[in-house]
Amino acid sequence: MIDANVFIALRFLLFFPVTYFIYKAMQAIDFSKLFRPNSSEAIRLLFMVCSVILGFLFVHAFISLMEYINQLFS
Repeated sequence: MIDANVFIALRFLLFFPVTYFIYKAMQAIDFSKLFRPNSSEAIRLLFMVCSVILGFLFVHAFISLMEYINQLFS
């Protein structure tokens, strides 16, 4: 059985790279049609907020799955 502190550390360590990759992936979406011209700062802020939220949700789902598997086999 794996200690619970390992999963906490993995959540923290995986959050930043996952958030970065989601931010890069979201740049492929063209939001310029939804915003006014010359509002690149608002689009960038939306990308950052959404990538943090999606990064947290992805890491939480992945680590929760690993915790459930750990509990299943212990």
